[in-house]
Amino acid sequence: MKNKLWLLIVIGIGAAIALGTGHAGLASMLGMGLCFGTVLNYDAALKAAETNFRAIWAEADGQSYPVNYPQLAGSMGSTGRANDYSWVGDIPHVKEWLTEREIEQLTAHHFEIYNKLWEDTFGLRRTDIEDDQLGHYPAIIRQMVLDTKFHPELLTFAILDALDSTLCFDGGYMAADAHVGFDKNGAATTWDNLDTHALTTTYYDAARKFLNKVCKKNGTPWNMGGQLYLIVAEEERATAEAIVLANVVSGTTNTRQGTSKLIVSPLMTSPHWAMVYGNVPIGGLVYQERVPTTLEMLGAPNAQQISERTFMKDDVIFGTRARYNVGALLWQRVFYSTGAS
Repeated sequence: MKNKLWLLIVIGIGAAIALGTGHAGLASMLGMGLCFGTVLNYDAALKAAETNFRAIWAEADGQSYPVNYPQLAGSMGSTGRANDYSWVGDIPHVKEWLTEREIEQLTAHHFEIYNKLWEDTFGLRRTDIEDDQLGHYPAIIRQMVLDTKFHPELLTFAILDALDSTLCFDGGYMAADAHVGFDKNGAATTWDNLDTHALTTTYYDAARKFLNKVCKKNGTPWNMGGQLYLIVAEEERATAEAIVLANVVSGTTNTRQGTSKLIVSPLMTSPHWAMVYGNVPIGGLVYQERVPTTLEMLGAPNAQQISERTFMKDDVIFGTRARYNVGALLWQRVFYSTGAS
């Protein structure tokens, strides 16, 4: 960079001398060299900035972040504009092979979750590139990475905070008082996973009972091999901690200690609370990804010419692009209360 700067200075001095001594042609040629050198200098500076930004992105993208959605929403790949989850209510189960295989016939529920297109964009001023005023842009890049990591969290908790008004695979709301399911004998029965009471030990036990008792059509429990989560807003923290974290409550050993993991989230609205059976391949919620988040650039120079965008707006655009969504699937994995009474 210093060599290029000295070269431009020398060319500029030479052009001034040539013009002052009447050598207009030579001055014109040196002036063109000066302009050409400026373009090359801008080109190199922009490429260096892009390389630096991508390195910062990769470093920040590789870090771990304290997000909860991977535990609460099962992850599904996606190869089209939507995923069809018609099969989800009748997941096959293990049984003894007696004569021939018993083929499960899936219930005719049609339920799709469409991928959405997401972006986050900022403009890098050309003058900042020219003047080497890029010190604040690494922080912008890191914040963009942070935002992309937490965006599925926002989508997940928007559903958890409104399970009584979010549709799931069977066409009903995730939390409702009349879901048709099965008991331990494989008999069809009605299940209620919606409540209106504030969080207390009584209703905490009711939520656990539902999640432990709801069964598949062969009578085996839906919720085995995963992890139970209690999800509350900050206002319910003390109550929730007393239920699942305290060793002793009112002088008595707390038998509920450790029966669920507590998540206190600013994304929950008090007094709402939920219980979710997570850490399973097919969760109550699903995070489906079509295209992972990538960093893109618009406005790079082409040979010795700036781009049309830079010519018109005097900036270079950096932005992210991704396609994914979070949706509600299995009511059998969640319990929800508005906490209103």
